[in-house]
Amino acid sequence: MIIFIKSAASYGRRREWIRNTWGSIGYLDGATFQTVFVIGQADARTQVLLDEEYNRFGDILQVNASDAYQDVGFKTLSGMQWTSDKLPLKDFYSSGDDDMMIDLVKLKEAVDENIAKISEEKWPEFPIICTYETSWVISKPIRGKISKNYISEKDYRWPFWPKYCLGGFYTTSVRVIRQLWEASLTSKRINTDDVFITGILRQKIGMPDEMVVPGISETCQHLGGFIENRFKTIWSERKKKFENKSIFFKPQDYMIYEFVL
Repeated sequence: MIIFIKSAASYGRRREWIRNTWGSIGYLDGATFQTVFVIGQADARTQVLLDEEYNRFGDILQVNASDAYQDVGFKTLSGMQWTSDKLPLKDFYSSGDDDMMIDLVKLKEAVDENIAKISEEKWPEFPIICTYETSWVISKPIRGKISKNYISEKDYRWPFWPKYCLGGFYTTSVRVIRQLWEASLTSKRINTDDVFITGILRQKIGMPDEMVVPGISETCQHLGGFIENRFKTIWSERKKKFENKSIFFKPQDYMIYEFVL
């Protein structure tokens, strides 16, 4: 599985926390994990620090977009494009934010459970697992112009969103990601990337609501703005769950790859 974490050029400390905790795990009970941080363009001073960070860790995917909220969709799509171009269809993909703590044991269990359900439910593809949270209740586009999530009727004219995964963290197969990426090339993008990708594009490729499934409880924990003490406490609790598991740490080896979208 490749795990793309949306970050910002100036958020080096968040990336450091992830690298020192769940992002340091490269192998778990037969599954391999690679964590890559998707970052936008930086000013000259920050870019120097970012280059040093990349030279040290090699786990940064820098894209031709800003780190502003309205460009989050570009960053997510860039990771999807990289995945579609570089990885085999049998692999798995996750997308998340840099203020999330992930229990990889539970994440692997959720993937294994849904691999088994493919034949049970006669699904043609692997589902989308809402590892963080799913919009189970009917939600509406925000029409108030003062909100960062404002969506005009011109951009999306329907009164309700389709079912979707909240963008904090979700998981699916590379095969599905390739289909979603290809669908995005002929679709009008909206700022709310989680709705756009796991809701609108999902419907466009014909994946039904039944294949947007919940993850295992407490797989994903939002850290509320990354309060350091809370992070350390949560990690110390999660770390116990990795005891007696087959784990070793594996360095990252991904190159910076820029996109024009």
